[in-house]
Amino acid sequence: MWLCWLLCLSVLSVDARGSLAGRTFDGPTIDIPEGFLIGAGSAAFQIEGSENADGKGPSVLDGLDTKGAADSYRRYKEDVRAIKDLKLQAYRFSVSWPRVLPDGDSKKPNQAGVDYYNNLINELIDNGIQPMITMLHYDLPLEVRKKTGGWTDRRMVDAFAEYGDFLFENFGDRVIASEHYSTQMTEETLQTETEK
Repeated sequence: MWLCWLLCLSVLSVDARGSLAGRTFDGPTIDIPEGFLIGAGSAAFQIEGSENADGKGPSVLDGLDTKGAADSYRRYKEDVRAIKDLKLQAYRFSVSWPRVLPDGDSKKPNQAGVDYYNNLINELIDNGIQPMITMLHYDLPLEVRKKTGGWTDRRMVDAFAEYGDFLFENFGDRVIASEHYSTQMTEETLQTETEK
C-alpha cells in the first residue's frame, strides 16, 4: 500500500543508461550535483495509521480521517523495501510528537513509540537509505496545546525545545547532521491553532 507520491517518484530511479523498467527514456536529462540525494517523504499522520496504538497520546489532528493511512506503523519494513526497490537514497519522515511523548513531557516517553522510530531508522540504515527527520508536521500533542494554547504562545518555545532535545538524544546517534532535521511550520499551522 504505497502512496501516490512514492509512485510518482519512481520515475526518478532512471539509471545512467536512461532505461526505466526496460524502456528507453528519450526525454531531457540533467546532471545531478555531487551530494544531491533523491528520496521520498511522508508525514506521520498521513502514513502511519494506528492512531490509538501502543500508548500514543491524543493529537490536535485526532478526529480527522486516517482511513487512507498506509499503516506504516506496522508495515514499515515493507515501506523501506519499496524505497530500496526504487533506488532512492533518502527518506524524510515526520516523528509523531504524541506517539513518542504523549503529553509532551520528555520524562514520560512512550517507549513503544520510541522503539518504532528506532526500528524504522535502523531498517533504513541497514538498507543503505539516509533517514531524515521532520520534527513536526502539524501533529502536536493535545496536552501540549492545552497547556500552552498552541503555537501563538511563547511557552511553545520551551515545549518544542524539550521535544527537540528528546529527538536528538534518542535518534541523534544515527540521524546526525542538522540538515537531516526539519520542521513544517507554515501560516496554516498557526491559523489552524488559533481557530481551535
